[in-house]
Amino acid sequence: MSPLPWRTDPRTRLAACAALSIMAALLVRPIHLFGLAGLSACLFAASRPAPRIAGGLAVILAVTTLGSALSQGFFYAPPGRTELFTPIPGLSLCREGLVYGLVQSSRLWVGLLSGAAVIRTTTTSELLLAMQAFRAPWPFTFMVIVGLRFLPEMLEQTRRVLAAQAVRGVSGSGPGAAFRRYRLLLTPLLVAGIRRARQTALAAEARGFGPGRVASRRLRFGAVDLMALAAMAAGLAWAAWSAARAGGVTIGGIT
Repeated sequence: MSPLPWRTDPRTRLAACAALSIMAALLVRPIHLFGLAGLSACLFAASRPAPRIAGGLAVILAVTTLGSALSQGFFYAPPGRTELFTPIPGLSLCREGLVYGLVQSSRLWVGLLSGAAVIRTTTTSELLLAMQAFRAPWPFTFMVIVGLRFLPEMLEQTRRVLAAQAVRGVSGSGPGAAFRRYRLLLTPLLVAGIRRARQTALAAEARGFGPGRVASRRLRFGAVDLMALAAMAAGLAWAAWSAARAGGVTIGGIT
């Protein structure tokens, strides 16, 4: 049996990603933001990602969170800050800045995790139908679809070129060797990208891709979609009410 995210309408998945991002922007209290990030993580886990994909996303989240926490910890200067570490005179790491950086990172977690869940559970054809249903501009829709189709192919082409370089003896250690390898990588990737773009343009023209294209498949909302949309509406209303009720609450500590 397929996971629940796969059984929803693609418009519902896009709406869920947008609703979670809006809620992350509206909410103020750290406990609410971390809960929203946890919900996004559950949706991503429900898409059954491969260990390699989950690990890569975890590394991205960890690096960005660490960078945000440290930068805010050193340069965020609220009144009455609690200094934890002073590497040089005039530059101190404060507790309030670390917390502020972590809270701000939770908004990034929501966007990345919910977006990754949508990408994992939505095919390019479903995404095309959903964006057409939302009346998205055709040039923007086509750009998104082609970009999503190109990205896996470019990654695979990069892996193949690097493997071919290793077989041909293009190796070594140090910054100079790495720069040489990636300099030699650009030309085949550029040639492959131009060739693929030309083939895609010819195929799209031959198949009648354009604003007037009529899809053979019709999207329909089911009971699960209606319940999900109702939950999104309730969540957005609660987030707006919570933000208005919080008023001047600042993100200086966990409440």
